[in-house]
Amino acid sequence: MLYERSVVQDYLLENMDHDDDECCGWCFSCFNEEQPNKRNEARQEQEIQELRIENEKLKREKDDALTRLSEVMSVKLRDNNPNIADLSDLFRPTKLAEMFSELYDNQWTNAFTVLQDQLSEKSAVEFLLDVFLLAYDFCSSELQKTWQFVCKWYINEDTNTQLRKQLKDARKAKVCSFLRRSLKCS
Repeated sequence: MLYERSVVQDYLLENMDHDDDECCGWCFSCFNEEQPNKRNEARQEQEIQELRIENEKLKREKDDALTRLSEVMSVKLRDNNPNIADLSDLFRPTKLAEMFSELYDNQWTNAFTVLQDQLSEKSAVEFLLDVFLLAYDFCSSELQKTWQFVCKWYINEDTNTQLRKQLKDARKAKVCSFLRRSLKCS
């Protein structure tokens, strides 16, 4: 069969008028030249499709990585940085100012009025300031102790800052809810 094919091929090549510019498409040489081209085109199209899929996958991975990096950098930037207000923070500076203003308007004024009957104005202010500073020192100390306990027993040095931030935020939320309950009771 191979012999017959080459004989036919030779016959066609010798007897057909064939210009290189215009292919008849039926001659054996043209047919043999077109087949590898079609196979190459199909293979190249398949490679292009595979590369497009891989490119899309890499773009998604890059976007995911950038999103994670952005979240981590945001947490690092906000954590313990007084220049950036975290709007989800219940104790951000503006909220603290409101709380102190309420404290002054309500409790401080009432306590000052009661103490002014027994002490001079300066002594009453010093006494209330001492009470306030002692309360602050106590709360600060207790908060630091509990955070050290949590870090010692539950958090590794390898724990990422995002998890630490979430724990601190949860602690703040718990303190805030406890504070609200305490205020309702009094």
